[in-house]
Amino acid sequence: MHRLRAIFRRLLGLFQTTTDEAEMAEEIRAHLDGLIERNAAAGMSPKEASYAAWRTFGGVAYLQDRCRDERRSVWIEHLLQDLRFGARSLRKDFGFSVVAVLILGLGIGVNTAVFTTIDNLLRRALPVVDPDQLVVVANVRPSGVSDTLSYPVYERFRDHAQSFGGILAITQNSSRRSLVATGLGQNDAVPVQSRGVSGNFFSVLGVQAFSGRTVTPDDDRKDAPRPVVVLSYAFWQRQFGGDPDLLGTTILLDNVALAIVGIAPRGFLGVDTAHPEDLWVPLQMLPVFEPGARRQLRSIGGNVLFLMGRLRSGVQRETASAELDLIFQGWLVDEGYPAINRMNIGKIDLQPGRAGRLARNRAQIAALAAILMVVVGLVLVIACANVASLLLARLTVRQREFGVRAAHPRCSIQSDRPRNGFEGSIQHRDGWFRSEVEQSARRAPACTLRLPTGRHRPLRAHASKPQERRSRFR
Repeated sequence: MHRLRAIFRRLLGLFQTTTDEAEMAEEIRAHLDGLIERNAAAGMSPKEASYAAWRTFGGVAYLQDRCRDERRSVWIEHLLQDLRFGARSLRKDFGFSVVAVLILGLGIGVNTAVFTTIDNLLRRALPVVDPDQLVVVANVRPSGVSDTLSYPVYERFRDHAQSFGGILAITQNSSRRSLVATGLGQNDAVPVQSRGVSGNFFSVLGVQAFSGRTVTPDDDRKDAPRPVVVLSYAFWQRQFGGDPDLLGTTILLDNVALAIVGIAPRGFLGVDTAHPEDLWVPLQMLPVFEPGARRQLRSIGGNVLFLMGRLRSGVQRETASAELDLIFQGWLVDEGYPAINRMNIGKIDLQPGRAGRLARNRAQIAALAAILMVVVGLVLVIACANVASLLLARLTVRQREFGVRAAHPRCSIQSDRPRNGFEGSIQHRDGWFRSEVEQSARRAPACTLRLPTGRHRPLRAHASKPQERRSRFR
């Protein structure tokens, strides 16, 4: 508690400078008056008593600085002084300041933009429940790795895999469609990005609707009672202004009537982070939009779906991968694939899915990101070098000024800060002391510097040889 009071007292001292200075001057005066009276009582003359008191008391400026340091947070005061000095310097050479800020801003801005993009692509996980449990189902073939499989394969995995809490499917690409909100009296078509998803898409990811409900397995049936759609939060805000009465409204998506049943949570834009979606429809609705979609979905060779799964607690990825590959090979046998063809089709492998669909290309993206970071790092280095060149040029312009300061034989130190109460009161009280100081200043060479800011520090430079004095200020 005592430490907190001390900190508070020091912070308060930053805003009570005038009061503190007056109290300090009064206290020092009281000490000096006591010493003078004591010396006068010992038989000294007034002048000798005052001189002895000053000599016994010591350096007033040093004691003032000690008192200020005790009463305030010095580092905060120094920081404020540096900020004021920096602001004055920038204002004095405004053209140089603008150029330097623009150069550094360009370098820092490019680095920030690239790092933010890389962070979104590689480091940031999907805004779902336990993203580390998600895996991407990939088909490893002799010709390469593919992340698309057919709908019959998805059905076999969904119904027979025991190592998963659920396996979801989405169309491999989002579709650009035209939306008209007829239920709200709008007649203008708006382009949107839609994606077909399985009925368990949201439940496997653990995503709860912000408003209403999400797509369910009952919606993903050929005999579903009515076509439904779920909007993303961003699209709901952008297109409908966050209208809370939107649920149940009918919209036209490529002239197909759909009922809005829910709004996805804020920040969720699907699992394909490179292609965020505005809305989601059940997979079984795709043939309504595209006549050839039904044949693609039922074709054993129509690899048009991207699959993800959520591992059960305690199940290793290698174990689940072996189970899926065994189911896949059994499906190939059931469908009558010859052995030679099964070798070309390959096997099933699971890859981390915390970042969504980009997880499959993580290595390639990481390599590209490393190259980009090196390039933008060089841009920042070049920007810093340009600013350093400007500073050197500015220093060259002031070289004559520094030379005059270093070679001038007489120099006095002044502060921009006005004299405070103590010095004025002492001079008023003891006029002889002011004359003594003026005589000492005439006898001792003094140096003239204007400190940009800070407290008043009375300094006196004594030097018997001009050559020694000049060397001190180099």
